[in-house]
Amino acid sequence: MVAIYTDMNITERDFNHVVELLIQAMEDEGISYQTQNKLLFKLAGLRDQVIKI
Repeated sequence: MVAIYTDMNITERDFNHVVELLIQAMEDEGISYQTQNKLLFKLAGLRDQVIKI
């Protein structure tokens, strides 16, 4: 996973914005909060691999 995001310089702000857009899209599609939380939990686990600190 790390190799994919190397040199993309993704910031915490960028990551958070993607999460916000994802939440909005899931709500627009009527995806249950339980399912949303499962996906967001998995995404949160990738945070440190994606964000260039």
